[in-house]
Amino acid sequence: MPQPEPPARGTFALLIPSNMSWQASSFGGALRLDFRPMRPRERASRVREKGKP
Repeated sequence: MPQPEPPARGTFALLIPSNMSWQASSFGGALRLDFRPMRPRERASRVREKGKP
């Protein structure tokens, strides 16, 4: 399996499981990421999107 490229200097990479969802929002001049498990409807929607050619 090929190794992922490291993030550019001054940045970071965050690996999360495919069954997690996130929401980005602006918070005090910064970016806030909130993570939570996907709901069944969201998971089904993602599976349908991946199945499309």
